[in-house]
Formats: sequence, C-alpha cells, structure tokens
Amino acid sequence: MTPSPLHAKFAGSDALLIPYGLGADTVDVVGAFEEVGIEYAAIRKGCVLFDMPHVGTVEVRGSERLAFLNSMITQRVIDLEADLSRRSFWLNRKGRIEADIRLCGREGRVLLSLDRHLAGPTAESLGGFVFSEDAEVVDISSESHRMSLHGVAALAVLAAASGSEEAASLEPGRNMALQIAGVDVIADREDLTGDPGVELCMPTEHARGVYEELLRLRADASSVKPAGWFALNTARIEAGQPMFNTDFAGDNLPMETGVIGSRVD
Repeated sequence: MTPSPLHAKFAGSDALLIPYGLGADTVDVVGAFEEVGIEYAAIRKGCVLFDMPHVGTVEVRGSERLAFLNSMITQRVIDLEADLSRRSFWLNRKGRIEADIRLCGREGRVLLSLDRHLAGPTAESLGGFVFSEDAEVVDISSESHRMSLHGVAALAVLAAASGSEEAASLEPGRNMALQIAGVDVIADREDLTGDPGVELCMPTEHARGVYEELLRLRADASSVKPAGWFALNTARIEAGQPMFNTDFAGDNLPMETGVIGSRVD
C-alpha cells in the first residue's frame, strides 16, 4: 500500500509509527509524537493535526451520480448538494456492512471517504452496478491525501491557514473548498472527538506543504500540535463515537452498530 507522502518526515523524527492493516497490506500511521497525555490535552485545549494515510478516497461523477448512489447505499443522498456531507453504509447482498462511508457533495462529483483498504474494492463493487446511468466510480486514493484538525481551536486554525472567515463557522454536515499554502483543499466538518473536527482532502503531491503550513501556526495564538492515533482514539472513545473496523465491522448488520441513525435513512 502506498505510504503517506509524509512518511519520510515522520520516519526521520521521534514519531512512533504503527502498522494499520494485515499482513503485507499495511500502511504506517503515527501512534504518537510524544507523551499521549500531552497530545490528548492539546485536543481539549487547542488543536492537533493528524495525518490519515489509512483513509482512502473514491470519486463518483456524472450527471446521474446522486440518483445512482441513492439507489445503492443506505442513506438518502438524492438531495446531496454541493457543500453538504453525510454518512452511509455500503452493504453486501446479505445486508452486512462492506464499508462505512462519509459522502462529501461537491459541484459535479461526490467524494467518498472510507478505509483505505476498502477504497479499491468498494469502487469496483459499487461501479459494477452502473449500467445505463451517467455515473462513474473511481478510486482516487493514490492521487488524494487526507489529514485532519481536531480540538476546540480547529476551526480558528482552519480560518487562519486559509484566510477564509467562513471557515471559522463551518457547521457539522457541511464542507467547503478553500486554499492552504496555495493548494486547493476540501474541508469537511466531522467532530470525531466531541470537539470540532475537520477532515482535509488535497492532492497527494502537495500534502507535505499543507501539513507544514498548518504546523507553522504553532507560533500563533491558535497553535497546532502534531498528534498521533493514540491520543485521537482516546478522545474518540470518550466522545462515544463508534468506528468501523474497531467497534463494528463487516460481519455486522447496520442495526448492530449503534450509529444506524446517522447512516440509514
């Protein structure tokens, strides 16, 4: 699996790298940069930046993309206009969960955020149901990269980094296009830790520049601290946010997950 474009930066530091996945099909994720309690405190008091090489991206495009998705997944998305985001499940023929998906509506396309290992299989299986519809499903994980901001100051950091005042009031279930370090970025609000959270999607080739620009704000009032999975997962559990492949998995039915209300219409 393609490593994070930031892997060399992390490998040359004191970051603890942990494998995500099974066997040879793994990708390194930062577990921690320093003592986990310090990183956790930064979520509750400021803002942390988390690299997400374990998350992939699938793009659905075409004039009938919303009608196609609406007939395939568990969430109502026929009205998923640009700037709106929703969660959904992609199920197998037995009604069990194939993937837990975050859908991000953009002009002319829908971006699906999901487990990196499932991006290719999901694009293939979902795309296999396209017949006469004007819709195309493509795995773009290799050309898109994701990272996220979490903490009480996450939106302030996003606004400062992008120069957009609107970013400071980005609401849950909404996304927006902006620029960070001259790079086009899609920011999607999702509060994984109970405090404001924003998942950022950008071209892989510019990911390091965006990451370093966000960390540059550490000298400002809205400082940013790099953080790893251990601190983020602690805050997620505390906030009561179930996660696919951790709290439920592919052998579960939607009603067994505890999140059916946000995934199933």
